[in-house]
Amino acid sequence: MPIIRVRQAGGADFATITDAIAAAGTGDTIAILDSATYEEEVVSDVEELTIRGVGLSMPTIEGGEGDVIGVQPYYGNVLNRLRIQNFTYGISGPGAVKEEIYHADISDCEIIDCDYGIDNIGRTIDSSRLTGSSIITRCFIKNAVNYGIHLPYGGAMVTNNVINSVTEGSGIYSPGSNSPSTDAIYYNTIYDALEYGIYAEANEVANNIIHTAAQALMVVSLSENESDVWMTGVDPTFLTSHRNLVPDSITVKIGGVEAELVDGLPEAS
Repeated sequence: MPIIRVRQAGGADFATITDAIAAAGTGDTIAILDSATYEEEVVSDVEELTIRGVGLSMPTIEGGEGDVIGVQPYYGNVLNRLRIQNFTYGISGPGAVKEEIYHADISDCEIIDCDYGIDNIGRTIDSSRLTGSSIITRCFIKNAVNYGIHLPYGGAMVTNNVINSVTEGSGIYSPGSNSPSTDAIYYNTIYDALEYGIYAEANEVANNIIHTAAQALMVVSLSENESDVWMTGVDPTFLTSHRNLVPDSITVKIGGVEAELVDGLPEAS
């Protein structure tokens, strides 16, 4: 598949990411060669497109006044090594209602100072397409307002991400409003979420670390949670898993100290 090169100062195929997308076809790769700041909203309408920073440092996609979505991927897109900052939505689906983006692969990105870090990523609910899970991994999200990662559609694997500061909402929020949501949420680290560190319905949630959240973890209709969830700076009375739906095999640790489940709620031992 063709590789389309982008360098802001010239010497490549295009000087903007937007122009490169306009010339791309299904399965192409856009390689951003420099670490320049690109002041543009990046909107993809190309299936199976890869957009990747390949320089020594990440390129920055910078928002300005009135800019809404930093990167809007399309079906089957891959986003890798991009820094996205100062947008309402760092990475999100299109449209006024932020329709879901399905079968996306987002890795090694930094999303800074966006109200929503990553929003509306999941599996397809379009029966004309093959259902495919999305992957969000090794991303760093800092200074979000509403959500670090928002997963309303289900079908995403969310692993090894760091979310640092959500000033009004939750670190990872998976309400399952259009599924049942069946996200796998593993090995994430969340610092300073005002509401939930992780809120998840009908998910697999394991081996996450949550530092300082008003309500650390809410897991509803838990499908699988057999590994440790470590908490620090969290009141154990606010760590809930909807009482009778917590399996006996769950182990919860608060500040490294194992807690016993009492009527579905953990009490520090």
